[in-house]
Amino acid sequence: FNSGFARRFPYQITFDDYTDNELGTIFGQLLQAYHWTAASPKVVEVAARRVGRGRGCKSFGNAGDVRVLFEAAYQRAVARPASSLVMEFEDILGPPPTPENIPALRAALHDLDSITGLDAVKQRIYQLVDQAAINYQLELDGKKPVWTPLNAVFLGNSGTGKTTVAKIYGRILKGLGLLTDGTCEVKGPSDFMGSYVGETAKKTSQLIHNCKGRVLIVDEAYGFHGSSFGKEAIDTLVGLVHNAPGEDI
Repeated sequence: FNSGFARRFPYQITFDDYTDNELGTIFGQLLQAYHWTAASPKVVEVAARRVGRGRGCKSFGNAGDVRVLFEAAYQRAVARPASSLVMEFEDILGPPPTPENIPALRAALHDLDSITGLDAVKQRIYQLVDQAAINYQLELDGKKPVWTPLNAVFLGNSGTGKTTVAKIYGRILKGLGLLTDGTCEVKGPSDFMGSYVGETAKKTSQLIHNCKGRVLIVDEAYGFHGSSFGKEAIDTLVGLVHNAPGEDI
């Protein structure tokens, strides 16, 4: 800051993040504004806890995130057959994240199973699917879900299916409700790195912004090594992608 800033603006007023109770109150106010009610108080509690999972993340939007969740829940609620003005658990959380309930997830897992070999890779992905179902029930029970990191490094020689599996992985994450889009963007190191100081950070930040809700595949990531621009790209990437609950990338 300018050296005279503190002298001219001597007081700091800090706005704390909302607590889960406060987030629940905001959600309840939105229900009232739309003339809806919750099936039970626990529906509001589940909504507040889900939003509150993002607390501590730089992108946490507080009341804005409540509105985003409410609007998504509202769209699910009005799409229900013979919908009443009552919001249910499934409107907040979506359908149970199992292949039986979500055709897109079932199709993605079928495509994964159709790939020859890769048994260890398939096992890891199915563990994620199983954990998502467990977490869904934990949320319904009012318990804290087990944090499941989504970012991964795919290692292997050329032709082993890394990019193919990564694309299926994105579809699976979308089916599980862990990403809002699930499509993939394949980029190489040159797409991140600039030719002058500051350009790399700008290009990397823009890529991350454009991949909101999607899977960003960094192909041939070894190309970052040995370059100051490569280091800048990695530093920027690490600073923007927190691997935190609720992060939509």
